[in-house]
Amino acid sequence: YTDELRIDRVARLAALSPSGFHRMFTRHTRLTVTEYVTRLRIGKACALLTEGDKQIAHIAEQVGYRSLANFGRQFKALKGLTPREYRGRFAN
Repeated sequence: YTDELRIDRVARLAALSPSGFHRMFTRHTRLTVTEYVTRLRIGKACALLTEGDKQIAHIAEQVGYRSLANFGRQFKALKGLTPREYRGRFAN
């Protein structure tokens, strides 16, 4: 989940066409592949934000985001808080 997502490569591993893989994945998870990976990344970022004082930019990069701005937008869309606000909720 930290690397760039290439549906064609994943579909090939599953011996499916990209559209067939997408349909099967969505049917079983009720999420698109992109939504699923975003949730994985943000979930891991939440864990990293609460367990240490690593810089937010480093956390974003560690979970697969090349752009800190995009990470912030995705995080807020999913959690309703910025990464800094989320971390603040768990500070001692």
